[in-house]
Amino acid sequence: MLAPPRNVVLGSNAPPLLYTLGTVLAFLLVNIEIADYFSTPGTAALTFQFTGSFARDMSYSIAWALFALLLLIIGIHKKVAPVRYASLGLLGITVAKLFFHDLSQLDQLYRIAAFVVVAVIAILASFLYQRFLAATEKNNESKSTIAPNP
Repeated sequence: MLAPPRNVVLGSNAPPLLYTLGTVLAFLLVNIEIADYFSTPGTAALTFQFTGSFARDMSYSIAWALFALLLLIIGIHKKVAPVRYASLGLLGITVAKLFFHDLSQLDQLYRIAAFVVVAVIAILASFLYQRFLAATEKNNESKSTIAPNP
């Protein structure tokens, strides 16, 4: 329905805006599901708390890291740079939350587990980034050197 020339709504390109709003909605829904799971049964209020429960704090951190990894995979597959940058930003925020908030409340064994989980996700993200993005850039460079100048 939003194929050109109908893609311009109120002077802006609608599909990227709708994709962005859909991604924000998905991120909010993930956080709402985590908050709902850890809320007390029988209460109608839903509260977002980042203190008091180790499982809830780690659930937020792991969900954010997995969401960032999913965004990175989508950004590489669709070849959309802003999606990749958003995923790296969210992964950075997740690591900062882990270092400055979560680790202060964890025992040593849980700290090691948290580091291992985030390190595995970060290594997987860097592997995907180097493997697929570097290969794409290398192909683009070789095509530009082979193509004759008009």
